[in-house]
Amino acid sequence: MEINAYNYASSPPNTDGTVAEKMRVFYQETNRSCKGFLMLLTRPEKYLDRSVDDEDKRGNGRVEATKLHWYADKAQIQLRWTSLDLGLDEFSNHVMLIGSLSFVTSLRPSLPAGLDIGGEIVPFSEEIKTLGVFLSGKLNWDRQIAFMTTKVHHSLYALRFYKHALSRKMRLMLVGALVTPHLDHPAPLLTDLTKEETLALQRLQNACIRYIYGTIPRTAHVTPYRLALGWLSAGGRKEVINCSLASRIIRDASPGYLRSGFRVIGVPTETEEIRQSARRRPPVLYYKVPRTASLDHSFEFSSAIAINKLPFITNILSPPPHFKSLHTSFLMQHEKAEWLRRCGAEGLAPVPPELTQALNLN
Repeated sequence: MEINAYNYASSPPNTDGTVAEKMRVFYQETNRSCKGFLMLLTRPEKYLDRSVDDEDKRGNGRVEATKLHWYADKAQIQLRWTSLDLGLDEFSNHVMLIGSLSFVTSLRPSLPAGLDIGGEIVPFSEEIKTLGVFLSGKLNWDRQIAFMTTKVHHSLYALRFYKHALSRKMRLMLVGALVTPHLDHPAPLLTDLTKEETLALQRLQNACIRYIYGTIPRTAHVTPYRLALGWLSAGGRKEVINCSLASRIIRDASPGYLRSGFRVIGVPTETEEIRQSARRRPPVLYYKVPRTASLDHSFEFSSAIAINKLPFITNILSPPPHFKSLHTSFLMQHEKAEWLRRCGAEGLAPVPPELTQALNLN
């Protein structure tokens, strides 16, 4: 499957080379001020080169297909075609316009009902599902959160029938293998969730914890039971996954389009010399204050902020071998301290009687 996404602009880029290069240059020239972009998911078997012999198609399973490169401004949509060797696949074609609600609404009257590709009209889609993730043209994750909620509750419902025949350790293993992957899979994308969406994910995790213990009172706080399992909150798990992914991207310098978003302090080719106070621990990643809320919650910026707070990171180009476990322990101490602070403020018992032997908050 090919995913081609190119940013909207006020005018087409004035540069030579391929369209992909034009969009890269124009993206830099606009300093990330674009308001939206178009996305195309292609199904190659629909646009096969008819000159390719059918027997050859069956023989090697690969055909000459047409790849669509495109960019747009408020006045026009320009198409560019190049020949590309693609494998046969069974993906549908989708075209989606992504941007703020006001921007997309103002643009729609000038758009056709769909794109004419090879004599077939491909209509615009409101949302697209790819690799198990719903991408919405409204720049929100409502559909994805609803999809994850359905998956988690369906999995827990299927395990409910064996609940009393399984030990707590076995229930923990089953939830870890069959349920929590639904929460962890899209984590690197869900960096800009609203408070309501973050709460929805935390409630899904709480449902998993209630299934594992099976005896948590309905009105009891789930946090001490989660801490007793050694689990981070939904936000903490997401941060660990994102920072682990970011550290691998920086260490391996791959993929390049993601690595280019991180600037390591001390590398002359990435950052200039920065004055730092000797009284504070120097950061390892450099970043500029974002000018928009979208960039403030982006993967690169949020990961850089979180990595700079980790006390065990001195050289991000060579992170410690147990980065994920060290990060988990660091956040676990913070969440335990936060729970103790909350208990003191609200007059709650930090450790329920049944967790006296299992939970140590020191």
